Amino acid sequence: MVEEMVVEPGGAGMFAAIGAAFWLLLVGLYLLFSWLFYRIAKNAGQEESAWWAFVPILNFFLMIKAAGRPLWWFVLCLIPIVNIVVLCILWIDIAKNCGQAGFWGFLMIIPFANLIATLVLAFSTPPRRSGSFSHPTRPRQPVGAR
Repeated sequence: MVEEMVVEPGGAGMFAAIGAAFWLLLVGLYLLFSWLFYRIAKNAGQEESAWWAFVPILNFFLMIKAAGRPLWWFVLCLIPIVNIVVLCILWIDIAKNCGQAGFWGFLMIIPFANLIATLVLAFSTPPRRSGSFSHPTRPRQPVGAR
């Protein structure tokens, strides 16, 4: 005997639609955060290599360059537990190079707070650079003057 196959409406098609929506959401989030990191890199003075933000693995090298650290720090990012400290240091340096307090860089390792910190670093006004990463200093006043 041949049994009839009953096809329920919306079965496999519904799962395919949910899967496609999930992947579109992931790709959209990846592009959004890559674009925000692109802006952060430009604010940190890495205009020529800011496009690395869109390429996996290269974005780690961009992060290291934007922090002003040597590229061998990538090896430190591969060591468990050490990588957490290294990423914290890198993000603090990136925040300082973007003209913000290091506190915003520290927030990058805290879940959900990093969403706000990313927006602050991406849309902050970059500091003026006269060819170096040094921040402008105020002239010192004599001790007796007020």
